Amino acid sequence: MQYLQRHISKTKIMLFMMTFVSSITLAQNKVTVKGFVVDTTNVPVSFANVVILEKDTNTIINGAITDENGRFTIKVAKGTYTLKITFLGYEDYQQEINTNITLDIGKIELQENLNELDAVVIKAKREMISRRGDKLLMKIENNAFAEGKSAAEILKYAPNVWVDPNSDAISIKGLSATIMIDGKRTNMSSADLMNYLSSLADNELKTIEIISNPSARYDAEGLGGIINIVTNRKNKKGLNGSINTNTEYAQFFSHSASLQLNAQINKKLSLKTYLVHQDGTYLRNEDRTERILNSGVDYIYKRVDTSTNSTAYANIDLLYDISETDNLTFQYRILNNDSERFQNNDLLITDDTETFSNGIYNNRRKRDHMSVGINYNKKLDTLGQELSIITDYYTSDIEARNQYINLFFNGDGDLINDNNRRSISPTTYDIISAQVDYSKPINDNMLELGSKISSVENTSNTVFEDLINGEYVVDDNFTNSFNYDEQIVAGYASYAIDKFITEGLSLQVGLRGEFTKGRGEIPNSNFTLSKDYFNLFPSVFLTKQLKNKASVGISYSRRINRPNYMRFNPTIFYITDFTSQVGNPDLDPTYTNALELTYNKSDLNVLLFFDDIQGEAREILTQTSPTELRYQWRNLDKTYIYGMSASYNKRVNDWWTLFGAVSWYGKTYKSTFADAVDNIDVSKGTVQFQVASQMKLPWNMTSEISFEYNGPETNGQFETGENYAFYINLSKRITKDLSFYLKITDPFDNLRYIFTNTQRGIRTNQFRNNFNTSVRLTMRYNFDFGGETKKFRVNKSNSDLRNRSN
Repeated sequence: MQYLQRHISKTKIMLFMMTFVSSITLAQNKVTVKGFVVDTTNVPVSFANVVILEKDTNTIINGAITDENGRFTIKVAKGTYTLKITFLGYEDYQQEINTNITLDIGKIELQENLNELDAVVIKAKREMISRRGDKLLMKIENNAFAEGKSAAEILKYAPNVWVDPNSDAISIKGLSATIMIDGKRTNMSSADLMNYLSSLADNELKTIEIISNPSARYDAEGLGGIINIVTNRKNKKGLNGSINTNTEYAQFFSHSASLQLNAQINKKLSLKTYLVHQDGTYLRNEDRTERILNSGVDYIYKRVDTSTNSTAYANIDLLYDISETDNLTFQYRILNNDSERFQNNDLLITDDTETFSNGIYNNRRKRDHMSVGINYNKKLDTLGQELSIITDYYTSDIEARNQYINLFFNGDGDLINDNNRRSISPTTYDIISAQVDYSKPINDNMLELGSKISSVENTSNTVFEDLINGEYVVDDNFTNSFNYDEQIVAGYASYAIDKFITEGLSLQVGLRGEFTKGRGEIPNSNFTLSKDYFNLFPSVFLTKQLKNKASVGISYSRRINRPNYMRFNPTIFYITDFTSQVGNPDLDPTYTNALELTYNKSDLNVLLFFDDIQGEAREILTQTSPTELRYQWRNLDKTYIYGMSASYNKRVNDWWTLFGAVSWYGKTYKSTFADAVDNIDVSKGTVQFQVASQMKLPWNMTSEISFEYNGPETNGQFETGENYAFYINLSKRITKDLSFYLKITDPFDNLRYIFTNTQRGIRTNQFRNNFNTSVRLTMRYNFDFGGETKKFRVNKSNSDLRNRSN
């Protein structure tokens, strides 16, 4: 018995030693497999299931769940396996892996499963707002306040973004924002851009990226941040797309129609086409009084402005998959716009003779834009190392023809003078650019490097003619030509540390350098212009992840805003016989140092900001003679903009959703002038807010009522008054693919534009009615003939330069 007990004890010891040795051996044979999972918009996918399967039997060897940053780490013995990732609402991902050594797979992109996304459970779980590095991402799909709206309308619900209902200006932090479509800036004027955004329906959009403080990877050009609208490349084979039509009435009827088309031609070649056509007639009334204080003489204007506009836009993208790691994209874009504007101006001058003038102004403007781009993208390895080369050519021809007729009468109604003048102003732009971008993951961090070169040629020629004795004679005093060429060479480096000092704390630092060389001239004169300068643009972002997917952050960046090319042009353009505009060849770039504090959660987003701006360009009013006023762009010495912005959305229950946003910011302008312009020293704060309530009704209907308020605001010399309006939206889904939407804008006719200015003895009061009250009916039809179309985006290298050409 004692022998048996001793034998059992020895056996236990031997088994323990064998188990211990085996465990050490197995541990030594195990290696680490890691990576990070994102969706197609580069947002981390949290809580996805990651498993490693035996290659032949699909037996589960080990597994993990991605953390809040989409990262996973798994230990497994050396060998060949299948890595599988699953998450509700996405296609399953599989990849064969070899684990002879520690393996860092890098970035893994999950594709959305469109069938599963229709499920209610997905709608309840998907975050509407999330932060990724230096940007906020607003998802459009399943967003209650996006359904049935255009991109222009959806922007009103984006965090920290404000859209002026009168001017359609889009701003962040009270400054004009740069708009990008799929990572590229548009080449459109502000009016064309709003027309285009109004034609983009919500089902054509994937996300809106709000970048209030851009990092070094972006062009340093701009003041108020960047808004990137990412369009939806549906993952379907064959042929699919949508048709949208709009009919709107506001004094006159306007119409638009758009076609969005995806097609997979073969396994390697995909096509995306977007076509838009718009026609409209618009009315605007304006009353303006300019008082010369020392004489007490008033210039009282009454203007009726009627304009017609026709736009045709086409965008064609071809993607060719050279291999699994290489693809080539060709883009062709064309825009044709033809607009005509008629003004009837009545002017009363309250001098001793009580002079009265009736003027007729006609402007015909034709714009033709064309661009061609080629993008090459290469994945250098499976760890996320990538290279992209982007080349672009853009050309634009703009021709403006103006006719001015003014008749002057004395107090007795006798004709005392008449002016008949016309002008023609052709302008051309040619832009060539190329850039290279490189990214490389280093452990859990990311290194980005890039360079860019661009060249711009701008020519403009204005000929003024006066009608004298029945014949038009060239007026040499105002006829002018102006040519401007500019080259920019840029380079940047950015490094992002995912885990900085402690878990959940990330750091991103970057530096961008840009050299600008500009040359301008007036042909047949001695006038020349030189603009040579080099600048560095640092950026720093520190972000801390909190519980419940919230985050706080602090960031700093420096930016530049180069003048629009036409603002250099010293040609005089007459608004009336007594008011003119002129460019400024001495205009310098504007520099901004921006500091931000942020708090972000899916339902609550808060931004605190301070911008220190040097040399902001503003249009300054000057009195050039006792009876003549002139507007000219000038650089201000200092501008400070500071404030906060917050937005909140709440799904109360299955049928009721609320949204609210508020913004307060102050502006301080300080500048001294050597000529006949009053110095500027003004500070003023303003408030903006928006509230909206959406309810689901029976019979597949939805209703929404919203209210917007914009307080009075200072812009240096000028101040704008408050404006506010209600909006009503109704939608009705007829079938799965056919829907109708009705929108009533400003039903109580509250929207007005009020403008005041007091400068060097001149007081200006302006009151404008844009007749915003309107009713619009939209029809949308989706079609799908099956299959999958390759998802792709097109970037542009010359987009920042095009923005300055409008």
